[in-house]
Amino acid sequence: MIISGIGTLNITAFPKKELTAADFQKEYGHDDRMKEPNYVVSLHEEDVESVEEGFLDFFPNMYKIIIPPNVKKIGISENLAKMLSQNKVIIRGEFDSLAEEIAQKYHLTFIPMDIELASTGDYFGHGFDVITLRFLDDGTAMIRQDELCQGSSAGSSLGGVIDLDINWDFFTEANVQERIADMCWGNCRELIRQCEALKVFLEKANKKYESCKHSKLIINY
Repeated sequence: MIISGIGTLNITAFPKKELTAADFQKEYGHDDRMKEPNYVVSLHEEDVESVEEGFLDFFPNMYKIIIPPNVKKIGISENLAKMLSQNKVIIRGEFDSLAEEIAQKYHLTFIPMDIELASTGDYFGHGFDVITLRFLDDGTAMIRQDELCQGSSAGSSLGGVIDLDINWDFFTEANVQERIADMCWGNCRELIRQCEALKVFLEKANKKYESCKHSKLIINY
């Protein structure tokens, strides 16, 4: 198990598939980061499949948890259930996943996970472009266009990031996927038009935002 980062604690279960309380106590029992106020817990998108009851109790000050679809089981103790409610923890994940199920059961705020729409190019050549649909805590969204180049860093002329703000009701309109593609860099447009993850999100989003109580793109369970 590895816990990296400050502010956002990225947790991987490698080489295992389960996060356990015993492993936490052994590796991170004296780590002061868990005592800091208002941090995000982000479970790894590839290798975490289950979280043992008691593990998340060690993160008493989290205000948001990101639960990717590969996580199929999270044990929730009575103490954790109380903490989720008291902290008004924001749950982020995919629609119709364990993340949304937890948000519903414990009457929490649910916000979709960010979606990578396209990635193309050559990092060591003319640059590698990544387009991401990002969802923010205030219920709005943006498209982030990120060009990564070898040697790029803060203050350098290589690479760059462009953020395009999107009004929440944009997703209720027609031809959204095509319109998003048209907003982005030309070399990524066809990939965005074919992005299955975006297609599935838009289909589910239309149903969710019609049937659930929401504030912009935030669903309040």
